[in-house]
Amino acid sequence: MEYPKVTKAYYALIETVTTRQINVIMKMEAPIFRHMLLTLTEGFNHVVVDFVTRCCTAVDRIVVSSLTPPTKRDRDRNPVAFQILTRNIGENSEILSNMLFIMINKVLYENCHNHWALSRPMFSLIVLNPQSYELIKNQIIGKQPADHQAQLAEDFASLMRDVGSTIDTNNREKFSQNLVPFIDKVRKYIC
Repeated sequence: MEYPKVTKAYYALIETVTTRQINVIMKMEAPIFRHMLLTLTEGFNHVVVDFVTRCCTAVDRIVVSSLTPPTKRDRDRNPVAFQILTRNIGENSEILSNMLFIMINKVLYENCHNHWALSRPMFSLIVLNPQSYELIKNQIIGKQPADHQAQLAEDFASLMRDVGSTIDTNNREKFSQNLVPFIDKVRKYIC
């Protein structure tokens, strides 16, 4: 996105729609949904922290909505919309895996100041696709010098310590709490 004012308005719109009108996102046609995910992926690489934070909120809301089936009291979400969203998520798993890869690399290698914002969609994506997380984790560990690999594997284990595999608030908070010490420790030796 080349135009800063348009980019700012776009990410603000996507964040607002995912926060207040998730039913619109849930019913999106597949090509539009895919395009939105691609632009959100692009947003994670942006230098403006506000844009990245807005992308984090949007992705988290989308993924959490796909992991939380609608209840009878849910007026904004219906079973058909949930099925459409679940299908769209499944058809775009490679984009979502790429988002997770970008976020993990961002917290490991960049001096970013929005760890908490990044922790939300990271955890949601890990719960959505734990196999993708394991693959990314193993890739990162495998690229390290042999004398750092065991330590990095241990540090990745500490990141998920006391964190369950469900999207509930306690797990999200524990993951966020574990993230900062993980980053502080790993940045001392990762290359």
